[in-house]
Amino acid sequence: MDGPAAARAEVNDADRIHGIAGRTILVVEDDPDILDMVCTVVESRGGIAAKAGTAAAARIALGERSFDALVLDWNLPDMSGNEFLAWLRRYHADVRARTLVITGRLTPVISTDIEAGTTVLPKPFRPSELIDALAELTTLGSRDE
Repeated sequence: MDGPAAARAEVNDADRIHGIAGRTILVVEDDPDILDMVCTVVESRGGIAAKAGTAAAARIALGERSFDALVLDWNLPDMSGNEFLAWLRRYHADVRARTLVITGRLTPVISTDIEAGTTVLPKPFRPSELIDALAELTTLGSRDE
């Protein structure tokens, strides 16, 4: 079993209850397969996923509504992960604190580029790892606090 079906199966079989139900998660990822998989996992646990395939689309989405957390691909075609995190820190510090960076290129150079305190999930990851990381981030607070 591959893709979204496998993601649903692993998450639905999880023994733990995770705290993303009802939370809105903006997923910023340029790979359509990974974008769909992450959104499927979030929605299978009761979360509300919004998709953005570019940093520009994410900036528009963030201007239109609030999000409880953000999943950010480190390598976007229109803006680096560092640039996007700096923009978040300046304009959306609340969600910046609840941002999960995902990357398939976790090298020592990239590791030092990612600022301290940032939650990073290396690709490939299991759906349960994604949910665990998001559940931990959303316990840091929400847009309602």
